[in-house]
Amino acid sequence: GVIIDTVLTLDALDTGMYGNGYGTNQNPTEVIATFEYTGTDMVLSVTGYDVDSATEISVYLNGILLGYLSQGPNNDLNSGDSFAISATAQLPATNQVKFVENIAGYRWGVTNIQLSQ
Repeated sequence: GVIIDTVLTLDALDTGMYGNGYGTNQNPTEVIATFEYTGTDMVLSVTGYDVDSATEISVYLNGILLGYLSQGPNNDLNSGDSFAISATAQLPATNQVKFVENIAGYRWGVTNIQLSQ
């Protein structure tokens, strides 16, 4: 089955450190967060670790590409990214946000994950 790394609650900052060669070191290529349907437009904020290129780490909502984490310093945190999550893009149930490292074996991570309105 799918391993859920974290469950997001509106306005609660998740400071967990998820990744490969970073934090928990339990996520070779993906981190999965879930949240319940809100029926409102929201913003997903996240900080990426060791993002070496503009397309290294993809961000998906329910399997649909939202975008990529921005490049940052080597072996350090980037300046943070935000992605719009519209009410219409949400499922009327549990929704899944997936962060995917596109280069297997690379050091990477995410932290400071937050949903806000």
